[in-house]
Amino acid sequence: MSASQNHILITVPNLSQPGGVASLYNILGLDGKDGVSYFDVHNGAKRSGIMRYLQLANCFRDFYRQTGKATVVHINPSLDKKSFIRDGIFTGLAARCKRKKVLVYWHGWKEPFEKELQSSRWMRSFFMHTFGKADRHVVLGRIFEQKLSALGIDKKKIKIGRNAADDSGVAVSYRKQFISTPFRVLYLSRIEKDKGIYIAIEAVKMLREKCDVHLLIAGSGSEEQSARALVAEQSLDYIHFAGYVTGADKHKLLETADLLLLPSLSEGLPISILEGMLYGLPIVSSPVGGIPDWIKDGENGVLVNDWNASEYSVAIGSLLNDLQICSQMSERNRQKALESFTPHAVREWLFQNYRELNS
Repeated sequence: MSASQNHILITVPNLSQPGGVASLYNILGLDGKDGVSYFDVHNGAKRSGIMRYLQLANCFRDFYRQTGKATVVHINPSLDKKSFIRDGIFTGLAARCKRKKVLVYWHGWKEPFEKELQSSRWMRSFFMHTFGKADRHVVLGRIFEQKLSALGIDKKKIKIGRNAADDSGVAVSYRKQFISTPFRVLYLSRIEKDKGIYIAIEAVKMLREKCDVHLLIAGSGSEEQSARALVAEQSLDYIHFAGYVTGADKHKLLETADLLLLPSLSEGLPISILEGMLYGLPIVSSPVGGIPDWIKDGENGVLVNDWNASEYSVAIGSLLNDLQICSQMSERNRQKALESFTPHAVREWLFQNYRELNS
């Protein structure tokens, strides 16, 4: 069955707001193409009190109506308290009430909430009577495949998925050249403690004592002002903040960087990692979520098991001092990204899943 013979309804967050899922579906640009419609699950979310609940009820009603013409309903939850009930209801409405083919694409995964789910009888029952009725589950790493199976989902229903990186600003012939001084480390993520912002600052500060290295921090978040204050107080003039970047500004940062750093405590498969790979950057990261499925230690990056600034400093230093290894990692990352993470590759992969569900 061709894409045009399907009608796919995809739940999405507010696409005007920053965030990994919003970025993904903005990059894919599927709405209105090949029989695809987006459904905004955050419509009215900023309302308060009784109006918020009325708006949510209207949201469920509108979703239920729109599933009528769908052949496949594609839900995009995270395993967290914020989306568990809402997206569970969406899944249940489509699978149990409308009897549609349902694909659940898991993005974020909060381990504390996972433990809460495992220990609660009613939550496990809700999970299996809603998400458990989906025809296919997509996860962003093998670790999540194991976790989902442990929650009761049949392994035959689970597939390892992927995210997409915006390739509009980089030519297929692009090759990274490691000739710049200073060595530029890019932190491209939300500025949060759990994302490793202070680990990144401290690691580069330690390395600065030995070599010429700069850190560029791109993003926004609850720790942005505190991080800026720390850098100013210690006069770390080799650390710069770019704010939240998109489009040509992001392209310029990725093109001029020499390495992507993400010392995060918890991830799915962050788009910043894929963007770094697409631009041929070696990756230094924590081995969390789906990252180890694509970043192999010593092959196309360095994975640091210890959430410790000194270990990250050593990892960055090992690449800074061997630009030949950086070039080899760069070529491997470019090849992997072109094969798996371009919008075209991910669109094709998604429609293959839709066709399989309808066959």
